[in-house]
Parts: sequence; C-alpha cells; structure tokens
Amino acid sequence: MKGMLRAILCAVAVLAAMSAISAEATTYEVTAKFDSVINRKAVHLVKPGPDLYVYAGQYWFDKLGVSPDVAANPAYWLDEEFGGYCIDIQQEINWNYTGTWQIEPLANAPIGQAMGQERAELLQRLWGKHFVSGPYPEFQVAVWELLVENPANGYNVTTGDFYAPYGNEVNRTTINDWLLEITDAAYDGPVSNLMYAMTSSSTQDFAVLIETGGQMVPEPVTLAGLALGSAGLIGYLRKRKGSAA
Repeated sequence: MKGMLRAILCAVAVLAAMSAISAEATTYEVTAKFDSVINRKAVHLVKPGPDLYVYAGQYWFDKLGVSPDVAANPAYWLDEEFGGYCIDIQQEINWNYTGTWQIEPLANAPIGQAMGQERAELLQRLWGKHFVSGPYPEFQVAVWELLVENPANGYNVTTGDFYAPYGNEVNRTTINDWLLEITDAAYDGPVSNLMYAMTSSSTQDFAVLIETGGQMVPEPVTLAGLALGSAGLIGYLRKRKGSAA
C-alpha cells in the first residue's frame, strides 16, 4: 500500500511540472465574426478621460474556428453563434469585423492592468445572477461599472468616476440594485465559473461564458492528470500482479 501511495505522489509531482510547462507553451485562440449588438441602446457615459457615447447591449459573434482545435481549448466549447459583453471600453470594434482573439482566464484580462481576481469574481456573480433575466443594455453598463469605476467610490452607476448621466437611456435603478446585491459581503447566489476573456491588441476584448451542455470544460492540467495518473496506476498494478505471480 505504501508503494502504491508513493507511486501516486510521484505521478502527481510529475504532472504538476508537465502541466506548468504545457500551460506556458499553449496559446488558445478563437476566430470569430462580430455580427451585431443585440437590443442595443445608445448610452452616454462619463469616465476618466473623454466622455463616451456608445452602444450598450450583448455583442453577438459567429465562431469560425479555434486553435488548437482540441477540447482543452475553452473556445472549443463555444456555440457556433455566441454572445459576450465588452470588457474593453478603450477600443472600438467595427461592424462585421472578423478577427482572432486569445482565450484567457477572466482575471488575466487587461483593463489597463490585469482585471484581477476581485473584479473577476464580481463579474462572475453578476453573470451568474442576472445574465439570463437581465436586459442587455443595463447588463453591459453594469459590466463597465465594475471594471472602470474606482472601487473606493463604491459601485453606483449614477455617481463616481464612471457613471451614466441620463436615466432615460438605461434603467439606472435596476443596475444599482444588481450592483448592490453582488457586492454584498453576504452574497451567496450563483457564480458563473466558466467565464473567460477574449482578448486582442487590435480590437475590443470581451467576456464570454463557455457553453458546455452541463459538462465542465477540461483544463490542460485535468487532461494531463487523467492520462498520467491512469498510466502510473496501470503500471503499478501490472508490476504488483507480476510480483504476486
């Protein structure tokens, strides 16, 4: 039994080293065509720097291909048509634009600096709680509020460094209710853990939810662990059987 435990621990150690190398070497990408902004509204926004007049809504894409085309690439699990929300208010995207985005963990997404785990978790809460039921323009403005506002100001789309000045463009009460709910320290609602960032240096970045039909997206570490762990265990059992004979 000690020998088996030793073999498993050894396999885990080797797996960790191999998966670290694999994770560094692999770039996951999706090529997609931007179709439209669903249920869009033109919204005025005040932010640090120039004020903006932009479309807010759900961005819609046609998936054209993924690289590498393997299950370990989260984009492999995206629907052929999929929606996302802009997390890059500094850049623009042209109608019918076709491009390639890298797929990264949400917390790594650049928003001037890396988004970080705290903002990523708030976005995962917002998505988990209100993605289906929430109106698209309000949802997009809430996403921007979480990513652009200085946390020291609190999250309120009517005030602060980032806000929407006109309540007739989006329902600011609805947005603020969502923000108050998900930033509550006692929040225990749903969290969308299968969110990733589509990032590009030449156009807008987006947050997307990987659709898996109820299956978990297999990470490279998981796939390598299954292969290495199974091989190690089979080898050990064969060796033990040969010794017993």
